Amino acid sequence: MRAALILVIFIIGILSGFQTPSILPAAVIITIAVGLLCINFLIKSTPQNIDLRQRLTISGIALLLLGAGVLDGSLNHFDNDYIADGSNRKLSGIIESRRTLSSSEMYNVRLREIDGLRERGELLLFAPSDRVYTPGDIITLRATLIPDSSASFLQRKFVAANVAYGSLEKIGESKNLRFFFLHLRENIDQMIGATHLRPETKALIRALIIADRTEISESRTATFRNGGVIHTLAVSGMHIAIIAAILLLLTRPFAMLTGRRLRLILVICGIWIFVMMTGASYPTVRAAIMISVVTAAIILERKRDPFSAVCLAALLIIAVRPSAIVDAGMQLSFVSVAALSLMADPLNPIDHRRHPKTYKLFSLILTTIIATAATWTLCSYYFGSIAVRFIPSNIILLPVLPFYVGASIIYLALSSIGIELTLFTYIMDSIPEILVNILDHITIPSLKLEVGIVCLILWMAALSIFGIALNIGRKCSIAGQPEYNSKPINISLLYTAIMLALTAILMIPLKI
Repeated sequence: MRAALILVIFIIGILSGFQTPSILPAAVIITIAVGLLCINFLIKSTPQNIDLRQRLTISGIALLLLGAGVLDGSLNHFDNDYIADGSNRKLSGIIESRRTLSSSEMYNVRLREIDGLRERGELLLFAPSDRVYTPGDIITLRATLIPDSSASFLQRKFVAANVAYGSLEKIGESKNLRFFFLHLRENIDQMIGATHLRPETKALIRALIIADRTEISESRTATFRNGGVIHTLAVSGMHIAIIAAILLLLTRPFAMLTGRRLRLILVICGIWIFVMMTGASYPTVRAAIMISVVTAAIILERKRDPFSAVCLAALLIIAVRPSAIVDAGMQLSFVSVAALSLMADPLNPIDHRRHPKTYKLFSLILTTIIATAATWTLCSYYFGSIAVRFIPSNIILLPVLPFYVGASIIYLALSSIGIELTLFTYIMDSIPEILVNILDHITIPSLKLEVGIVCLILWMAALSIFGIALNIGRKCSIAGQPEYNSKPINISLLYTAIMLALTAILMIPLKI
């Protein structure tokens, strides 16, 4: 739980630092922290001073984390008023993604300069389709900046208005390694388009392999959303796990020749290549960091703690991009995975050694229930609805998805060398249609529900305390299976969690 405390302190620091552009508060806090640690170093280590030294160490480290968060928030502070004042400005930036619309192209641009001054931010640009730019292109143009109403107070996003399209031109290409992988993504997209699959099948494979959902029809998207399985169409931690499993299978010969260390290193490299190729979204980066940490523990023969890996992933992402704190996808991803890492094993009553198949089946059902219980308030708060038919939909779809992703990769590999088997094409086209028909026949409507911020906070507090109560006395072994000592669940914590959860539920009608 210390990892969670470290993360919370750092987030509090970022939110505090964001309120001011001055780094003076951060400097004061860090100075005090360093002073406390120096005093601790100077105090003699005697039995009488053990408690004092522990308090100084804990206080110093906590203040150091708080100061680092305040500094990060201060450095990322910005003021939109002087930029979004209606003036026509000269802009330059790097195109990060492109989406083709019916009559234009939509670009997401990472700003580099505004009127010749170094600035940062994100720009949404709509441009004619007569000239197409690709990710990695450095462009310049003149336009008026309008703040994006959908952005939070931690995000600096603009929409380009009054664009002088005559001034829009490419002035270079980024040599960043990330854009090399994005170009690779474009090549895979063209490879998918050249196959003889149905358009809907191509759209699904694009979503699963290169994280491009733009071609999926509204009706199919609605089917997945209403079924509570829309997350399967967005490249996330589940897809990273599938890619990891495929890579482990492909690198098995290395384990026999050089041992498992080289094999695991190759798997990690492959995972990060996939993450960069699919745009490095928060869920994929989180999953890649977690797998990297756990794999490093295996290589170094150290204890594995998935929850600490979740917290480390969150800390690294937030440190690099503080605006991730208020991103709905980031919150849903981390809350669900943190809940699973804390609750999945303690709540599973099946002995995995005696009944491994039953254990896995029950884990599948339990995973769906825990993830939904952890995120229903977030879904209600952001989207105003909950997909009630998530349990049957996930049980049907999740076992099939890894095999379909693997088959898609094999199909593309064969088609790239000119081999397209008619039967294979028919199977690839048929599986999505069968799954969609099954999902359409699960006629349980979504629950329309809106909750307020108080209900959200209370439920998250109840969830956290319940997770702590389940894990008191729990250890992580080197083999990766949890060990438990004889210490029982803390009844007072369990009672507190239940009371907070009931209070949150009572808050639902009030919408506060």
